Amino acid sequence: MPPAKRNADEALMAALACGATLENAAKTAGVSARTAHRRMRDPQFKQRLDAFRAEMVHRTAGMVTAASTQAVKTLIALQDPSTPASVRLGAARALLEFGIKLRDSAEMEQRLARLEHLSTEGANNHAYWTPANPPAAAGEAPPTPAANPKPGTSTGPDRAA
Repeated sequence: MPPAKRNADEALMAALACGATLENAAKTAGVSARTAHRRMRDPQFKQRLDAFRAEMVHRTAGMVTAASTQAVKTLIALQDPSTPASVRLGAARALLEFGIKLRDSAEMEQRLARLEHLSTEGANNHAYWTPANPPAAAGEAPPTPAANPKPGTSTGPDRAA
């Protein structure tokens, strides 16, 4: 790809990733709207644009994470009794909301990691998992169809013969 086209593509991607309309992104990149539309029909360009957007989100999340420690310290400092009550109340609400969201996010991340782990443990085990018969722990034999039948294929304590 010629350097001029590569630079135009990068400028177009940057503008689009930042939320510009296709027409405004084309102007920013110094290309025609028609060229921008043609580039958006190119699967490779769209793939690079998606990757560019994902990287921007990842970097932004890192920056917010880095700044969050100082933000929490500021909210804690606002709890000082010399601070007006309305400001302390707002800081307390923000801390509580942040704490709840952070806890929920951490729990969700753990649950997702567990599901990903379980999905890679063995393709055959999942068909027989139930809350009453969870997957085998590491080192144990997986449940067998006879020990944990599929619903509707066997009688059990909760089914009539």
